[in-house]
This record gives sequence, C-alpha cells and structure tokens, in this order.
Amino acid sequence: MLLFVLDVLKNVKYLKMNIAKSVHKNVILVQTNAEQWLKCNINSIAASNVILLLTVYFLLGIFLYIFLLIKNIRTYSIYFHGLNFIILQILSVITINRRNTMRKKYIAIFISILSIAILVSCAPNSTQITPQQNNTNTTAQQTTPQDTAQPPMNNMAQYCVFTANEDDASVSVINMATMKILVTVSVGQGPHNVQVTPDRNFVYVVENKGNSISAINTRTNTVINTIKVGEGPSHIVFSQDSKTAYVTVAEMADSEGMMNDPNMGGSTAKGNVYVVDLATQKIITKIPVGQMPHGLRMSPDGKFIYVANAISNEVSVIDVATNKVSKTIKVGKKPTQVAVTPDGKLVFVTIGDESRVDVIDTSTMSVKKMIAVGTSPIQDYVTPDGRFVYVANTGTNNISVINTATLEVAATIPAGEKAHGVVISEDGKNVFVTNTGANSITVVDTATNSVIGTIPVGKGPNGLTASDRVIR
Repeated sequence: MLLFVLDVLKNVKYLKMNIAKSVHKNVILVQTNAEQWLKCNINSIAASNVILLLTVYFLLGIFLYIFLLIKNIRTYSIYFHGLNFIILQILSVITINRRNTMRKKYIAIFISILSIAILVSCAPNSTQITPQQNNTNTTAQQTTPQDTAQPPMNNMAQYCVFTANEDDASVSVINMATMKILVTVSVGQGPHNVQVTPDRNFVYVVENKGNSISAINTRTNTVINTIKVGEGPSHIVFSQDSKTAYVTVAEMADSEGMMNDPNMGGSTAKGNVYVVDLATQKIITKIPVGQMPHGLRMSPDGKFIYVANAISNEVSVIDVATNKVSKTIKVGKKPTQVAVTPDGKLVFVTIGDESRVDVIDTSTMSVKKMIAVGTSPIQDYVTPDGRFVYVANTGTNNISVINTATLEVAATIPAGEKAHGVVISEDGKNVFVTNTGANSITVVDTATNSVIGTIPVGKGPNGLTASDRVIR
C-alpha cells in the first residue's frame, strides 16, 4: 500500500514540475502505473485495504484536479482523462480478479461513482474564458451579434470600460478583471464621448472634430460603421430598444475647444439634437435646443431627454414622443452634464463656471437646490440605487459625492489631474473617472469611497462607458 502511495506521489511531483509542457503525458503516466500496480496486487489485498486504497487514490485525484484548476489549466482533455482513469479502475477491480468478493465489487463501484459525481460537479464551464486566454481564443469564440439584452454586471471580471481618448483619436478598452488595456481601437478625429447601447451590442463614439459617430462592436472591439452628423457633436444617448440615437450637436467648429475657453459666449447660434435611425444610419430629424448643447441623459421611463446647453445656461427637456422641446429650464452658468435619478424625480446639473450642481425637481420643472462642489464640475452620474451622485471636478482634481436624500455633499474623493468623465458599474460597486490631464482613469470602491486603482489609458481621455459583454 505504501509503495503505491509513494509511486503515485512521485508521478504527481513529476507532473507538477512539467505541468506547462507535458500535462497530458503525465496524467496518462499516473494512470498506467496505478493500473499496473492494481493488476499485480489485486489478489493480495484484503477488502478493508480496498477501501483504504481507493480512498487514498480518490484524495490524490482530487488534489491533482484542484492543483490543475489553480494553475488555470481548464482543458477538457484532462477532465476526460480523469473520468477514463476512474472507469478503468472499476473494470480492473471487477474483472481482473474474478474470485474477489461481492463486497470488494460494491466498494469499488461506490467509491468510483462518488468520484465521477464530484468530478462532474467540478467540471469547468465550456464557455468560460479567462483573461489569460483572451488573446489566443478571440477568433474561435467570435460570433455574430444578436439584438438581445445582456444580464446586468455583477463583478469586474465580466465587463470592460471604454474611454474616449480625444488627443490620440482612439478608444481604450479596459479589461476590468486585470485593470489593464485589452485593446486600443482607432476612431475618428476628436473622440469626446462614448456610450454603450442598452442592448450592449455596440459602443458609439462621438467624434467632435470628425463631425460623426462611429459604432464599435462589443464582441469584436472593431469599428463597423460611421455616421456623419452636424458640426461639433458632443454626447449621445439611445432609445430603450437601442434602435434610435440622440446626439447633441453645437453646429459650430471646435465646440469642445470653446467649452474649455473661459471667454466663450460670443456665438448666438443654437444647437440641435440629431435623431438618428441606427438601422438605416440616416438622420430622422433635428431638434432645436439651446446654445452649445453638451451633455444629455434620458429619463428612466424613456419619455424625456434632458439636455445641458452650455452657452445659453439652460436645460432643454425633449418629449421623445413628439421629438420637440416641451420645457426650457434656466440654470447656472455653463451647465455641462445632467444625471437623472432612477425614479425620474430629480435631475442633477453640473454648473461648470459656478462650481456647483443645480438640482431640478421634475414635478415643477424648476431648480430645487444649488449644491456647492469642487471647482469646475464636468460630468456626474447617479448610482443605480439612486442614493448618491458622483461628480467629477476638473479644477480641484477630485470627486464630490452627493447624498440624494439630504442634497448635501457626503464625501470628497481624490482623483487624477483634470477629472472629467464619470460612469458607475450597474451593480453600483465601482465608480470610474477619467483624468484628462493624467491620461488615466481612477477606480473607486463605493462601499468605502476610496480609490482602489489607477489605470493608464490613451491621451486626453474624456467620456467613458461600461459594457458587461463577456470578455473575449
């Protein structure tokens, strides 16, 4: 018995030393040695020793299987070798020694069936792809996109974050399992913002200097089409069925340059929200709004779109059913972005030139309160539970956290140079903020409001979005 255990351990040690290049060969070696030992010694072992023998082998097999999982070697060939090994031992015990008692047979069958059941329950999912396997499995795993909604995000390993890098005409796709860039996608000039469609099949890039929007397929991370819009587009949102896009267009050259100019305001031209049919890639209509429309967000029920007009200092409320402005609300100087609570009752508007956030009560369509935050707030985002709003302050390089119940700042979190864009994971556990001056994004844990990582990206990152497409 002791010799058998030593023999198996010797082979397991040898397997561990050569795991990277000869794992299949060594599994078979363990199997062969064990079979030969059984055939030679089956007549001399008592029934009680059969139990001990199979139990020891069973524990060693589980140890080996767990070791392979820890080493991330999740191939089905090893899994089937393990099953084959156990089945052959059943046959060996039953057929090699026909004089053995029924007790031996039952013991062998029971232990072997138990082993098979545990191995089956531990078998790796055939569709699971680990981050380390990503580069080698991309071609084999790609499939045609389908217009079906994906399950909500629930951990970092399941999704990517996309950043629009305005200074080098690219989009960084970050694998949040590793917090590293998975791929960099070249896009049109001046990508200012990105947004994933509700069905998560595509991420659209708003190319401010290219006067266009481009679609990135989230399965392949490649640009599949580009649609021309007006001059100086900034942000984009979508209908709930992902069929229609709404794009803010300033109708003036270098609108983002003017946004960063403290002396802006000379233009009297009104902007538009372009309504685009994504299937036909055609512009359906243009909705006139205020001067230099910038950020926009849709209400949770999909009935209204709130648009921040940076020069005319107002928020336009668009009725989606009619594609017309139903209300215009005066706010502070240089509104940049809006964020709507999940119940649709409050809209938080960043006021860049007055370092505050104006809170609109949608029941009265008027400003309910003004909340002082850091210097030059740019983007904001509401947590999925509606309890907090995270605001990126580009002047003070930090993030203000507003409690939506008290309408007061509950916390301030440090960020990188020129904090700009904000997005929150759908499970509400993480906040991501682009740092335009540091070419990075800051990752925040919402449970503690502490920074848990900083990830380098492309040059001049502005807007960002998160998609829970399974990483390929």
